[in-house]
Amino acid sequence: MAKTFKLSPFGTFEHPWVNKPDTKFNSEGVFKTGHIVGGPEAIAHKELIDAEAQAAFDRFMESDEGKKLTPKQRKEWSVYVPYEEETDDNDNPTGYIKFDYKQNSKIKLKSGEVKDIKIGIKDSKSKDMHAPVWSGSEGRVMFSFRDIPMKSLKQVGVRMDFAAIQVTKLKQGGAGEFGEVEGGYTEEDQEHANRENGADTDQGGDY
Repeated sequence: MAKTFKLSPFGTFEHPWVNKPDTKFNSEGVFKTGHIVGGPEAIAHKELIDAEAQAAFDRFMESDEGKKLTPKQRKEWSVYVPYEEETDDNDNPTGYIKFDYKQNSKIKLKSGEVKDIKIGIKDSKSKDMHAPVWSGSEGRVMFSFRDIPMKSLKQVGVRMDFAAIQVTKLKQGGAGEFGEVEGGYTEEDQEHANRENGADTDQGGDY
């Protein structure tokens, strides 16, 4: 059965791993990104996910595995949703929701073949782009829903597997900039002083 892809609302990417997969907790790698959206678009997207997650939960409970659970056991299970409503320092809602998208970098097909996955990255004109995408960049996500039972947590819901993103505003650099400090140390000044004093500029120092 072919996947049905959907488009997210426009929002801000948070900690995107789209140019390459994150291998910290999975040696094969996982593409992922947070996506922060506010306003009516965020509410509508949340409601869509809620409906899909509840449907996945119901399908599990109607499956052979779900039917083996007793009524008491069923009450211990809950619906999982891949988003988090943001709050301020006083736990008041900010009006923004962070949606989470993921995609395994390797997928094993029914034939046994392993397929390497790449995330499509498009610019505002839907042309391929290759620049690094950092937190703070803006755009939207192309994704599909997938049922995900998490038996150890006693949760069933959906995961949003994403295939591509469209970047409408690119944030340059990931680490931010320090402001200039007048009269402070600069490598250029130090190298100039070393040359004036005849010092060896290639000597190592203590860290």
